[in-house]
Amino acid sequence: MSRQVFLYDPPDRFVAGTVGLPGRRTFFLQATAGTRVTSVALVGSLWTWGMIVYAHLRFRQSVAAGRVKASSFRMPGAPYANWFVLGFLVLIALFLAIDPSTRVALYVAPVWFLLLAVGYRAVQSNKVA
Repeated sequence: MSRQVFLYDPPDRFVAGTVGLPGRRTFFLQATAGTRVTSVALVGSLWTWGMIVYAHLRFRQSVAAGRVKASSFRMPGAPYANWFVLGFLVLIALFLAIDPSTRVALYVAPVWFLLLAVGYRAVQSNKVA
């Protein structure tokens, strides 16, 4: 059996942590070399989580108006938790804007989202009803 050796450049930064309650935690490891790739990826995560929280706020409005049946699962701390999370996401975006090495992500993100929207429309227009 041949031996494989993988050589990587040493990372600029290494982060390890957990998210979640005991027994239901998600563990993550992150090693980064440079800030551009990670900051662009972070903007995508900010957008995704922002849309999830926004959708939940709209869902709660629809339930209150009687247009949608309430879910048996209740988000802990809602609606205050929703606003706290949105505020936190805005704070992270502000931190990205402050640092010149990560600010590029805020310039690239609108172009990326535009390309995704155009691609989505192109795929949808080619679907047969």
